[in-house]
Amino acid sequence: MNNMAQSQERLNVNVNFEGKFAQYLIEMAEVQNRTIEEVVKDLVEEEIEASKLSEEDDEIDELDIELAKLSLERDARGDEEIRSEDVDWNKVLSAKIV
Repeated sequence: MNNMAQSQERLNVNVNFEGKFAQYLIEMAEVQNRTIEEVVKDLVEEEIEASKLSEEDDEIDELDIELAKLSLERDARGDEEIRSEDVDWNKVLSAKIV
């Protein structure tokens, strides 16, 4: 990365997607009623956060992975948000993860 890019607080990037990736992004944006740029920005931010977490802890708990997958599926479908307080965590923790 050059010095100019390092000193900027905002970075604009032009990226081209083709085929199944382009279609997936279009569908995600439509389902979430957002722009493709917003979807891509969120995906990149999530990946950076996940990368930071993996650097801090090389072994991520399987339950966390399954919860993250469920969260992404719910976001993609536009389902209602579930508050942590409304979850029966004893049932979740006792369930066998497949």
